[in-house]
Amino acid sequence: MLPIVRYLSFVEGFLPRLNGVFTKSQLKHFARYLTGLVVCGNKTVTGINSSFMGRNDQSALNHWLTDSRWSEGELDRARKELEELRARRLKKGVLVVDGTVSCKTGKHMEGVSIHYDHAEGRYILGHQFVTSDLVIGSLPLDFELYRRDKGQAGFKTKQELFRILVRRAADEGVPFTCVVTDIWYFKHEMR
Repeated sequence: MLPIVRYLSFVEGFLPRLNGVFTKSQLKHFARYLTGLVVCGNKTVTGINSSFMGRNDQSALNHWLTDSRWSEGELDRARKELEELRARRLKKGVLVVDGTVSCKTGKHMEGVSIHYDHAEGRYILGHQFVTSDLVIGSLPLDFELYRRDKGQAGFKTKQELFRILVRRAADEGVPFTCVVTDIWYFKHEMR
């Protein structure tokens, strides 16, 4: 693969909105990481970092991901304030809530457990997320990590995560007329 010499255009377009969220060097790491997640075949920190022309040591990107001080809430707020979302608020959309499994190989990663992957037809090790998207085109809204360990403090079922995401979208004024989800969420009592 040829080295990456610039960020994806949609990433570059989003960067000015993040000046209050990240410092200048943090903004560079954010842009590289997001571009790498889309473009690179090897989506590890080392793989993404080594794909860029004029790169720093991979430890700098790793430090930004694990130890750097920046607010996830501020980043999410900036994402939701995109002009595109403001324009879409004039219309009504459909809120789609569903689950997805992200396959992992490390058994000691936080939140990793065995989940049934319906697409693969087998059990896999990974993170399972319950996600919400506003469909007027497609606009990812939010997610919650599902943890299988019922004994863990703060445990929530996937149905509870479903309700949290729908309630959060309604509280934030997301313009949806109905909610669409997989039939699985209705196999158990919904309150």
